[in-house]
Amino acid sequence: SPVLIDLIAESKHTTVWQQAEETLYTLGGDNAPHVETGDGTDEDRKKIRSAWQTWWKERGSQLLLGQKEEYPTDVAVVADTEGRVFEWKPEGKPRFDISDLTMPVDAHVLPGNRVLIADQSSRLVTERDFSGKVLWEKVCEDGPVTIQRLPNGNTYIATMQRVLEVRRDGQEVYSYPLPVDDDYLCDSNRLADGTIGIITFQGKFIVMSPMGKVLTTKEMGIRGSVEALPNGHFLVSRVAPDGGTGSVAEVDTSGDISWEIKVPGMWFGTRTPDGGAIIAMKKQKKMIKVDSNGKTLWEKDIDGQPHAIHWK
Repeated sequence: SPVLIDLIAESKHTTVWQQAEETLYTLGGDNAPHVETGDGTDEDRKKIRSAWQTWWKERGSQLLLGQKEEYPTDVAVVADTEGRVFEWKPEGKPRFDISDLTMPVDAHVLPGNRVLIADQSSRLVTERDFSGKVLWEKVCEDGPVTIQRLPNGNTYIATMQRVLEVRRDGQEVYSYPLPVDDDYLCDSNRLADGTIGIITFQGKFIVMSPMGKVLTTKEMGIRGSVEALPNGHFLVSRVAPDGGTGSVAEVDTSGDISWEIKVPGMWFGTRTPDGGAIIAMKKQKKMIKVDSNGKTLWEKDIDGQPHAIHWK
């Protein structure tokens, strides 16, 4: 709405104009404009407002508020360390395939046909439209391993040595070092309440409070990935050793497992709204779908080596 558009340029609080912009992208959906954020200076935000004002005059009357977005269950955004981030579906044409990357290790689709990408080798986190145009970027001190857009418009970033939250202007809200010695961060995600989940290369599952205090440390035995779930739990994927079997498990903040399935050859798992999971098998170049009981529903070859996948 015009009120949200004006907030982008007029608000003196970074999180307020960020949230206004994210809300507009959600409202705009497929038809949203893709505006370079820059460093979030006053001049940058005036340009953003101007672009949204033009869009509102042309498209505002076409918005269908309250319309539920229909999004396929069997679809994932894939980060392929060979240099691609793309949408993958068992059937049908993907909406995007961005290939001018160095070593992308994580990616998330954002409202309004945007993608948030962590490129480890270039030490860059970028937000892009589906054509690959860079709308925003953050240079990290060391290579990012995972990223997440937060409800307040900030971006959560985990590198091999620390976790941090940054605003659109690049300023850090906090930065916490990995709370264990002689180890590296393998993957991380943040819950809606700010609780942080981490899995390390040596297989430690660590839960930290929003203030950086360690709440839980549990041995998982092997490295893997962590995905925040809407119910306040984490989905922890454990990479299969060569020729072995890995697992996907739902874990609470105490490290207790409430659901787990074993998957031979697995690399990364993502939970789907129907209670099942899509599993990436990087070395075999395959994707499989399992139901909540672990039964394989389908198995498909994939063009690439899926390092990280996320539903939507």
